[in-house]
Amino acid sequence: ELRYDFLRDAASKLGADKIATAHHMNDNVETVIMNACRGASVKGMCGIPPVRDEFIRPLIDTSRCEIEKYAGEHGLAYATDATNFELCCRRNAVRLQLLPEMRKLYPDVDMLLNRFSAVARLYNQAVQCQAQTLVSTCDIKNGEVTVNAADLTAADEAVAARAFELLCRIAGADSML
Repeated sequence: ELRYDFLRDAASKLGADKIATAHHMNDNVETVIMNACRGASVKGMCGIPPVRDEFIRPLIDTSRCEIEKYAGEHGLAYATDATNFELCCRRNAVRLQLLPEMRKLYPDVDMLLNRFSAVARLYNQAVQCQAQTLVSTCDIKNGEVTVNAADLTAADEAVAARAFELLCRIAGADSML
């Protein structure tokens, strides 16, 4: 959060309306694996979004290897955080231990999981849009929500669950989903 706040502040001072980050395919794959291991829902399988608010990630479908190769061929300097190679956190354990083992079994695992997360984003977006439509039929005043039970029970189960999550947030409660 501190990093994103810093970037928003810097963008504001520069008059920029977009902030490009260097997140790449491998970052996304690590995120998807960590989210899957903690039991995340389809939203977690979406990984790192290519665009969210003012943040854009133009390299999200490019592997770290491709980026390093391009930088080397064009004499571009880049920084690497030395802690990326220390087993000091879960992400590094996924990067340094789990993924190398997975690549032995599935050499294209990075590309496959990245594609999986892109498909998950499509499904997630469809459910989100339908849930927002369902929520728009509810009466919401002063944090109090009145729901038409017939509309909620007639909706697809995934859509109803997401609508419930949205309504809980509107009402100021944690949905636990």
